[in-house]
Amino acid sequence: CTAHVFVFVVLSVCQVEVEEGAESVQLPFKTTENLPEDVRVKWRDRCNRKLHVYQNGWRAEEQHQVYRDRTKMNEDLLKTGDLSLTLKHPTVRDSGRYNCVVDSRNLYRYKTVLLKVKGSQSVILPCNTTSDLPEDSTVEWTRSDLGLITVHEYSNRNDELMTQDEVYRDRTKMNEDLLRTGDLSLTLKHPTVKDTGRYICQCCKLRSEVSFLDTGHRDRTEMNNNPLKAGDLSLTLKHPTERDSGTYRCKVYGRTSRYKKVQLRVKGLFVCLFVCLFVCLFVCLFVCLFVC
Repeated sequence: CTAHVFVFVVLSVCQVEVEEGAESVQLPFKTTENLPEDVRVKWRDRCNRKLHVYQNGWRAEEQHQVYRDRTKMNEDLLKTGDLSLTLKHPTVRDSGRYNCVVDSRNLYRYKTVLLKVKGSQSVILPCNTTSDLPEDSTVEWTRSDLGLITVHEYSNRNDELMTQDEVYRDRTKMNEDLLRTGDLSLTLKHPTVKDTGRYICQCCKLRSEVSFLDTGHRDRTEMNNNPLKAGDLSLTLKHPTERDSGTYRCKVYGRTSRYKKVQLRVKGLFVCLFVCLFVCLFVCLFVCLFVC
């Protein structure tokens, strides 16, 4: 008569914390060395979805798609008894309880790990375009729901922060090689609820034309027929109302950036068909651009 000894062990709960944005986090689990060849190791999440399954090798077909290409275990886990799981690119949604079950004919191990992924200290606003952009390209991030305030500007291969709104001072960053890679994504540090809104990324290279982004003033604006030649970029706003009161900005793109801010105040019952908002008389610059 052969006696079989079955070992049943439940290990204590382990807690792990990591910052969102980290490259990876390890869910630790170390047990006895030289585990039997027929052992089966299964990592599951709080929803009972399989993160990683090992039985005579890695069984990718059993892994839930949420964790595809995001998990890894040691190759010599049976010899070392190190069944720790590495989870790549953890996010806040990965927070929760994870269980690892190890079983064979004569062995059973069970480990619980509580993972807490802390909210990121920064957020990335993605924007990608073609690579190898011209060196005279200008990239501007604005926020449209607050009147197109400047969040970040990149021009002449440098950050142009003079036009940046003070709300975003020392809180934004772009990649150093953005012209080569075409990755124009913006990193916003220490995001808060007040940062919720619509952000626009615009990239343009040197050109002899003026672009206008409509912001709800359709059929009410007008510029001179040939503003580049005259250097007069004044904007006429028709039928102004009290709702039009506020700050207006004019941005000029070229070899040298230009910026103009005008504060408009429309008094109640003030009747005027045309009001001149922008007076950007950069004659030398635009004559040069026009000739080019």
